[in-house]
Amino acid sequence: MSSLRTTVIGCGGAGSNITAYLKDGMGETDFIDYLTIDTSDANKKDGIPFCHIKSAGSAGKNLSGAGGIRGENLKDILPGCEKFVDDKGLHTHDGVVVLIFSTSGGSGNVIAAGLLHTLIKYDVAVYCIYVHDNSNAEFAKNCVKATETLFKISQEYNVVLPVNYFVNTIDKNIVNKSILDEFKMIMKFHDTDNLTEIDNQDMKFFYQSIKYTANPIPSGVVAIAVTDIKHVENTIEKHEVLVARSITNSDFDPIKVGQIAQNKNGTSNCGTEVALLLLNNFDKQYGLVKSARAIYDKPIKKFSIDEDVEVSNGGIVI
Repeated sequence: MSSLRTTVIGCGGAGSNITAYLKDGMGETDFIDYLTIDTSDANKKDGIPFCHIKSAGSAGKNLSGAGGIRGENLKDILPGCEKFVDDKGLHTHDGVVVLIFSTSGGSGNVIAAGLLHTLIKYDVAVYCIYVHDNSNAEFAKNCVKATETLFKISQEYNVVLPVNYFVNTIDKNIVNKSILDEFKMIMKFHDTDNLTEIDNQDMKFFYQSIKYTANPIPSGVVAIAVTDIKHVENTIEKHEVLVARSITNSDFDPIKVGQIAQNKNGTSNCGTEVALLLLNNFDKQYGLVKSARAIYDKPIKKFSIDEDVEVSNGGIVI
């Protein structure tokens, strides 16, 4: 058996930069593929296949890139995303697709939403890594709309959408290193060839848990997190843990980590004892939206899992 097939897709300029950083930082791995996609070819990366979304018109002219204006070129971005998924054979992807993007810009997070909408429609397991920035009003607006989009798409298709989000800082190297460190730990769980008692189906269950359990789990955005086993108890006290996997040399009591946590014990590649968790903490995610809304004085509205969601443009809020 091979390890869990993982395809990382960098969306837009920031997503492409982070994807290249992850590829360099991860070194040689036979189960991870890297792709980038954008409306501009300014961020093409050496050694990483690139897709340039162009105008859907007969001339196929270049798009200028949406830049900071969310929703510009939307009519071209959505069909371009569908074509990308089909051309790369991602509609039959049997592993996990990782979408990487920034919420502050226009093109990258709209591309990510278009890909997410298409991949979930094909029942492909997806999780998102994104960088949040509300340092100015335009970034804040885009952040809110991107987050609302993720939530609406997850509700429309009745899925749990794991996200790994990071707050941008002045020093991008610090942010990139944080993303890489977290990504490395998550990939240890994808490297199932080097684990005992965790296989690819266990990990697919983890990412698509709402489909494989009789226990009620609300659809929506959840946080994916890695923690040392010693800190699991503190994590449980602060958050509702929906599902867990562990790489540990000691017993890991599933009763203590949520309603459907699985007792999966393996041997850690790095000698540490770690757990991979899905946390039902949309309140924290909403906190980012709340702070962003405050910047440009919009009414604050909290989502409810019982709320009727009207989806247009594939669920993309523009």
